[in-house]
Amino acid sequence: MSKNNFLIVAENLLRFLNELLDMDINDDFYIKLQMYQNFLAQLLQITNNMNYMDEESKNILIEINDKNNALLERLKKTQEILKSEINKVNKKEKIKKYYN
Repeated sequence: MSKNNFLIVAENLLRFLNELLDMDINDDFYIKLQMYQNFLAQLLQITNNMNYMDEESKNILIEINDKNNALLERLKKTQEILKSEINKVNKKEKIKKYYN
């Protein structure tokens, strides 16, 4: 039973990860990210309750980890871009205030 639950949740998690990696970052992205986090929490619970993990399950976890790392990198890059854009706007505002 645990392995079936694991496979169902892991399959959904991978589907969400693939979608998140391909989506534009917008409101829908963040809604899907919340759903992904729920599946991740479920998978963690299931994994903690498993007495044994076969090679297929281990390989799925490795794939999830790799895609999760790719998603994290994407989010970090987006955060850096946003910080840069905010800094540009702040500098422009400071210059406007200085000359006004």
